[in-house]
Amino acid sequence: FFQAEDGIRDVAVTGVQTCALPISLPALRAQAADEAAMVAAAKKEGTVTCYSNADPAATERTLRAFSAKYGIQADLQRLTGAALAQRFTAELETGNNLSDLFISSDPVFPKQAIAKGWLLKADDLPALAAWPKEGLPSGLVPINVNPYVLAWNSSIVPAGLTSFEQLNDPKYRGKVLVGDPRVLASARLWYVAIIQKYGENFLRELGKHAAYSPSVVPGLQQVASGAMAIYAPTILLSASDIMDRGAPIKVAIVDPIVASQSLAAIPAKAPHPAAARLLLNYWMTPEGQEVYSKGSYSLLPGVPGTRGVLNGVVDLDPEAGERELTRINTLLGIG
Repeated sequence: FFQAEDGIRDVAVTGVQTCALPISLPALRAQAADEAAMVAAAKKEGTVTCYSNADPAATERTLRAFSAKYGIQADLQRLTGAALAQRFTAELETGNNLSDLFISSDPVFPKQAIAKGWLLKADDLPALAAWPKEGLPSGLVPINVNPYVLAWNSSIVPAGLTSFEQLNDPKYRGKVLVGDPRVLASARLWYVAIIQKYGENFLRELGKHAAYSPSVVPGLQQVASGAMAIYAPTILLSASDIMDRGAPIKVAIVDPIVASQSLAAIPAKAPHPAAARLLLNYWMTPEGQEVYSKGSYSLLPGVPGTRGVLNGVVDLDPEAGERELTRINTLLGIG
């Protein structure tokens, strides 16, 4: 186990990131012409609304950069966990869809939505020319790769942590915070991986003393304030943002490595489809990825400010978290 000075181990996601093929001159010209048409159409609409449960700081800075570049107002409607899917579904069913771009870290709902025709496959954007060909699961765009990390308050735990096993260390009882699997669909896969590695008794013990956070950002804030000493699982992108603002937090990528992907798509009934198309295309470019994925991982090779390639991710069925939810809750004593 290697831990860097900032508390993050650099590891290299297998089969996720590949080198992009060079783009030919005719392709570059066609891409430029398409982008010019996209910009003109988007400017006519003038505004775009993004529904997201992804990291708010990274999302907001990307929307600001997009607005500054194109002069198009970009608004964020952020909801956590299942609430995002519930609102999106309710709006569709009432014929009042307000979202132009949908981004969710839920490993199941976006794929169901695209299969139902609620979301459109990203198959004609100019930025696709440089995007890894295997990097569009079910036609969705993974706008980053986010490993779950172990986070701690460096003032309370000055020696640092090296394993998820330490969540059950008696000296941290009353100071351990974990993601609430009843709310955080993306975190359920982490619980599946923890059971596989440490067994059911580990979760039974964890459930006897841990507190639960319904969202990553409030959880990190509790650790930063000293109300809690340790938090898991939290995502690297959100942790990097709060550490950049001077919070006394350190993190480490430890086994089992579970990665979350924020999956993006344009709703079939988007009110501003041209602006949504331009925004998603921007998010997929090296410029957009540099803004959004700062301090984390991108599927696009060679993006400045990102951590390169992530290896060693546990191979899990994306639907395993849903299937195992009752078991997870029962073991934790919250069923």
